[in-house]
Amino acid sequence: MLSKSSKWIFFKESLKKFKTQGAFFPSTNYLAKYMLEPLDIENEDIIVELGAGTGIFTKKILEKMSKESRLIAFDISKEMTDYLQKNIKDERLIIVNGDVSELSKHLKNLGI
Repeated sequence: MLSKSSKWIFFKESLKKFKTQGAFFPSTNYLAKYMLEPLDIENEDIIVELGAGTGIFTKKILEKMSKESRLIAFDISKEMTDYLQKNIKDERLIIVNGDVSELSKHLKNLGI
């Protein structure tokens, strides 16, 4: 379950950046599990998450993917990426604070 601080961060960022964020409240664990269930990501080398927010989907993706995979989680909000850095410790996770319109540039900088 999300802490009050993560909900507050998400809501505050939504108010500031609604055009790029598109939601006022974060997804639920149930929604993330339901949406990821049909995806076969266990054997993927690299997975890219766009708009990681406070990490609901990020955590579920990390649970489902292999130990050799890497997850690159993008978010345009510095506050969100700082939150992810502090709260999700997994060596397979690469967090990128940036605009996904520059996705190619960011992936190239990561050697992908």
